[in-house]
Amino acid sequence: MRVTDRALFESSIARNGAARERHAKATAEASTGLKVQHPWDSSATPQITRYRLDADRMRAINGAVGAARGDLDLVDGTLAGVVNVLQRGGELAVQLANDTYNAADRASAAAEVRALRDEVLRLANIESAGRYLLSGTAEGTRPFDAAGSYQGDAGERRIELAPGSTEVVSFRGDEILGTAAGGIDVLAALDDLALALEADDTAAIRTSIDAMHTGVGQVAVAQSKVGGVMLGLEIAEASNRTLADVADERRAELTDADFIEAATNLAFAERALEASFAATAKSFGPSLLDVLR
Repeated sequence: MRVTDRALFESSIARNGAARERHAKATAEASTGLKVQHPWDSSATPQITRYRLDADRMRAINGAVGAARGDLDLVDGTLAGVVNVLQRGGELAVQLANDTYNAADRASAAAEVRALRDEVLRLANIESAGRYLLSGTAEGTRPFDAAGSYQGDAGERRIELAPGSTEVVSFRGDEILGTAAGGIDVLAALDDLALALEADDTAAIRTSIDAMHTGVGQVAVAQSKVGGVMLGLEIAEASNRTLADVADERRAELTDADFIEAATNLAFAERALEASFAATAKSFGPSLLDVLR
């Protein structure tokens, strides 16, 4: 059967088109470093998508974990400040319970104790970006009013540490500084010490010594709990970062081109394209080749 010029022409067009397509793909691969640029470029697209989503999820989780760690770092520093204040209150109680001090000395110390009480209240109302950190889940509400009454709620705020795993990252001022968890009212204890000093009541001052020590222990226990949660967040953050990196690496194995292989493929594609045009030129002459180019 005689092969017509039209059939040869159509064959040349198809051959040149295929050569151009291979050359374009090789050029894109070499320039971008990606061997998979579109979903239809690889049968591994579902795996690539899954790895990308896995990495994105781990990083999204770590965003929340990092924010919670920042909040808890503030809480930890706040509780350390409260411990220091209560220790100073205990020192004053021990000192002024001594009979060598007089009413004027105790009245002067009472003023300092009231300042210490105000400092505890200030610390207890710590906030970050407009969110109060010791109000449970009522983050828009100041934990304690001027009288020392708790205004927050009993809710728990949880965040995801890893897929399927959560942790409570909120704390309540009434449990740390109040009686909600069976402790003492720290603000009230400082008030009582100030009143005892103002009344020159050495027996009541001695009673306040134990209250100050109890308050220190109570807040220190809460600080330890905060530290434990922070440690858990740090471990989760490191683990999630590793999982995200592994997902990225596995995705890259499926999508990223080998530089040497990509350069070699581009060189072959260029030679193949030139050879295709040369074959067309030989068959139909320069004028047709110019049209095809």
